[in-house]
Amino acid sequence: MEEVGKVVKKEDGIVVIQIPISEHCSRCAMSKVCFASESDFRNIRARNLIDAKIGDTVKLNIPTHKRVFLSFVVFGLPIFTGIIGILIGQGSGNLGTAIGALTGLGIGLAIVKLVDLFWGKKQLPRVIEVCKEQ
Repeated sequence: MEEVGKVVKKEDGIVVIQIPISEHCSRCAMSKVCFASESDFRNIRARNLIDAKIGDTVKLNIPTHKRVFLSFVVFGLPIFTGIIGILIGQGSGNLGTAIGALTGLGIGLAIVKLVDLFWGKKQLPRVIEVCKEQ
């Protein structure tokens, strides 16, 4: 999937690109999760492989398979570990179940953070071209 936006920040080979919310996003039920603010734009971090500068309009590539996998990691993994925690704590009554659920959820979120720290920059979208001004 390709998106077009404007570079608003540049730092250490990473750029922040401001992208208008597309028609697809406005129809999606999860758009409130992705876009917590009421802005008409979203900011995406991307690898700057072509040395785009602040103010440039650029095209970036977000592979669909990465988007699906990372959505599972961010949303699915903490839920999965929370359920495992519930099952482990279930034998200890209600308090044990609650503690197991929170512990499992915490472990899942910690794993998500570790994945982001060690693997996140490699999974960022890539800037593929600077668009000509229209």
